Amino acid sequence: MPPLVTKRNALLALALALSTTVAAHAQSASASASLGKLRIELIDLDPADGVAPKLTLAPPEKVSNGSSAFVYSPQSNLSDYDLQAGAASAAINSPQGQAAASATGMQLEAAANYANPLGGSTYVSSEATGYVGFKLTRATRMIVTVDASVSGDGDGRRNKTKASAGLSGQFDDARGIWISDSLAWTQGREEDELSISMETLYGSLYGWLWITANTELTFNESALPVPEPAAPAMLLAGLAVLAGYARKKARQPA
Repeated sequence: MPPLVTKRNALLALALALSTTVAAHAQSASASASLGKLRIELIDLDPADGVAPKLTLAPPEKVSNGSSAFVYSPQSNLSDYDLQAGAASAAINSPQGQAAASATGMQLEAAANYANPLGGSTYVSSEATGYVGFKLTRATRMIVTVDASVSGDGDGRRNKTKASAGLSGQFDDARGIWISDSLAWTQGREEDELSISMETLYGSLYGWLWITANTELTFNESALPVPEPAAPAMLLAGLAVLAGYARKKARQPA
């Protein structure tokens, strides 16, 4: 019976482990972000003043929406933009990457992905925004809440992934302070409520609410690939087989 550990078997095991370390890692990444279901609660801070809390939002046709999509690589430099009242959308579908964004009122969607770039660095991004003006009565606290979701994948070395969703508000007064809340992707899929609180004191105020969904993907060809979790184990197994062969040869009489 031929020995199980031969030089040929050891080299094959090592080659398999090394090839798995490099080839098993696919050069791909994706990201998505969305916002929707805007909700507003009003609280009367001075019930004795006889002024009922009231929020006046700009009509739907006055909501400013924007969408953008962008793909850059050595093979292409593509972009698509749309900015208008009511609804906006942008999309790119190319071999180097895909990006799409849509904004309808205060409902936003943004997504980006690529798989096996042709070479060189690749950057893919998308963004959707919603922007609406309002007027709020005096002595009123306004609590604004929106549902947010972000997701993505990428090894963080060659394939960097970003996905974020944000909610902001500002009064048109001397302070001009932005109040904001945001959600950023770290791993898996994350969902949360974004919430901000704004209040008037001595008089009614005009202001703005702004929401955004953003994705960014970057492929860096020069960065070293991150091996799959099983690859180091396979590499060690191959080295162990090779070491076993060397020990066996050392025990054999000259």
